[in-house]
Amino acid sequence: MPRVRGRDADMRETLTFCRCFAVGLNGGRAVTVDDVVIPLAVTGKQLKTPFPAKQRPLADSCLYCTNDQPSRMDNILEVDNLEMRLRELESRIYGERRNKSGKPVKCAESLARIQAGLTNTANKRERVKILHKKKEDFLLSQAALLEQISNTQPLLDSTYIRDVPEHATKLQRLSQIHIKEQDQTEAQSLEVKKLFEEYNKMMFLLSKQFTQWDETLRKLEEAKGIRPVE
Repeated sequence: MPRVRGRDADMRETLTFCRCFAVGLNGGRAVTVDDVVIPLAVTGKQLKTPFPAKQRPLADSCLYCTNDQPSRMDNILEVDNLEMRLRELESRIYGERRNKSGKPVKCAESLARIQAGLTNTANKRERVKILHKKKEDFLLSQAALLEQISNTQPLLDSTYIRDVPEHATKLQRLSQIHIKEQDQTEAQSLEVKKLFEEYNKMMFLLSKQFTQWDETLRKLEEAKGIRPVE
């Protein structure tokens, strides 16, 4: 919990407030000034403190500082603000887990230790080095492919590509016409097939009729003794 203490009994009278206090002390936290607890408001209203109204903060995110040491107090509170923001970030990333001593686990330190262990393991294993080499080659090949795609970017910005929506509309109309003509072609194909069947049937009947006529004529010629002409 941050503390702001004065060097003499007149500290309360010289205490002023500004608008740069670390955001994040809300919600149950407090600032202690000479053992006088000043709860931070979460509603954006002025704080209820033992000090006069003119010395109260204007909002819930104000900096408690002294007039005689502004730069030093600013630096201290900026560091405190950064530390609180890092803790909040670690709590959101790592969760509310704690170590054996009951203290919150520091995510950055844990990740650094894990990274160091993995690096040491990778340096001691030849297979891991080979895998890293293959990964490097894979990344280089992917980079080459991405470079080729980047070189073809002007083609994507050409007028032919930009006119694709208009051509798509025309193609849709042509597709509808093609479907209609395809239906007509199927109908005509059925009609032609039917005509071929009728033609084949007619030719079969004619062939059968000519065969019967030829047989009748041959019998008549044999009855009259006429030799057939070869």
